[in-house]
Amino acid sequence: MSTEIPPPPSAHADDGAHGDPHWTDLIATDDTLPVPDRLRGDEHLTATDLTEIIAHCASTRATAMFRLMQAASLMYEEYEENHHQKIAEATTNHYDSLETFADALTAHHTDTTPYDQHGPDGLEQAIAQIGAVLSVPPRKARELILAGDALRYRLPWTGGTLAQGRIDEHRFQIVLTLHHPRHPRTHAPGRLPHRRTDPRPRHHGT
Repeated sequence: MSTEIPPPPSAHADDGAHGDPHWTDLIATDDTLPVPDRLRGDEHLTATDLTEIIAHCASTRATAMFRLMQAASLMYEEYEENHHQKIAEATTNHYDSLETFADALTAHHTDTTPYDQHGPDGLEQAIAQIGAVLSVPPRKARELILAGDALRYRLPWTGGTLAQGRIDEHRFQIVLTLHHPRHPRTHAPGRLPHRRTDPRPRHHGT
């Protein structure tokens, strides 16, 4: 079931069969037409209908961003789980003989890394996949993964608000920044911001 908020009812909804058509009725259903041509009916709408379209598009975009970030987080988890399983299978009974132990020592002394042995980890795979699909740099792909983790685990209520189209991605990112562990307004559990404990008033000047 979609979490998208449907557009509000049109002002012409009660006009009956002889009333003006709703804006959704003016969207061409011919899939062979380019999208701009299918939406050409917007040119004949009133300001009231155009307001509904703006609200509908903003809500749809917010819901789509929620799903995109959630998908990025889920993709990362799947790749990471598969990567760990691959390492576990490769290292099971790895040192069951002196030969394998000697090989491990040799690999250690030749600076063989886990990447050389098992390939990129789950995060690197997810970043590469998302970057390729969206044509974005690795930094942006990583931000989408972290945002998806946040809306699923640390900020589920705010994430649900985004999914419902009540806030946009920009406002979600503001909340995410304020709740970042390194943000100056975020304090460790049980700790309070520094407060002046000296009850004596401060005198400025002489």
